[in-house]
Amino acid sequence: METYGFERMVDYLLSNAGSLMHHIPMVRNLFMRKARQAAYEYLIKENPDRRPIAVQMEKLQITLSLMETAFKRMEEGLYSKNVVNRASKIVIEELMLEPKGKTRQAKEAFRAQYGRRPPGFLVIAPTLKCNLRCKGCYAKSFDGSSGTIPFSLLDRILTEKTDLWGSHYVAWVGGEPTVYRSEGKDILDFAERHLDNLFLMFTNGTLIDQEVAKRMADLGNVVPQVSVEGFEKETDERRGKGVFKKILRAFENMREAGVPSGSPSHRCDTMPNCLPVMNSSTSTSRKRRQPSHGSFSICRLAETTAWI
Repeated sequence: METYGFERMVDYLLSNAGSLMHHIPMVRNLFMRKARQAAYEYLIKENPDRRPIAVQMEKLQITLSLMETAFKRMEEGLYSKNVVNRASKIVIEELMLEPKGKTRQAKEAFRAQYGRRPPGFLVIAPTLKCNLRCKGCYAKSFDGSSGTIPFSLLDRILTEKTDLWGSHYVAWVGGEPTVYRSEGKDILDFAERHLDNLFLMFTNGTLIDQEVAKRMADLGNVVPQVSVEGFEKETDERRGKGVFKKILRAFENMREAGVPSGSPSHRCDTMPNCLPVMNSSTSTSRKRRQPSHGSFSICRLAETTAWI
């Protein structure tokens, strides 16, 4: 009975961690222990796709690094209140605790019908349109007159994903998600309609102005991943003159608003040396030098896109 009561207390603290972890060290420590345990159980012990253990260990290290970086930024007060409360609630309740309510029912029904756990997230390109014409990118092959999923259809897909899979995660790819327009709606309207979902958005960042960044911070469930080749020379060579400066402005806008962000890339010849410097020298707070976002380089793109 005492054990059951303690477990209920732990679940309560974790499910309300977004509003508590700033002030209670015990909650912060409890959160990280639970996060490490959940990641290890799923990636190493369960390993549902039976991947080689070396691949799974690499995924585990990246996952733990990202979680710890996000946790530190949260503790330092670099994220908006809504990001702390909403994003952490989604991650903790749906990933680190046992599924409850409709989420649990959906997962159990899927497993009963198909003999395996449902997909954990959906990767989708809402539009193939883009405001850039980067070298080697398929998006520039489209004339801009087609390739956009209607808002009502995509809204239905997201609803059914949550209801039928018990999934609360979406990865936006493109094209460029921030140019999405359909039925008078934009890409952030999906986040507003589906506040129980966390949206990872791969973007070129050039359209993230102060207004867009503030809206992301107010929503609290959008995490942009801004593509960058390296320093100004490498980035502008592929993406166009002036793009690098726009990316830096986007990061500053997100930092000021309190939006978590990152920089994924498969350009291993330039990124490992460039990103740490960018992270420490170009994005600093007013009070002291500190990174505004967690940068990371995805070198083995084919191995990692399935689990981001």
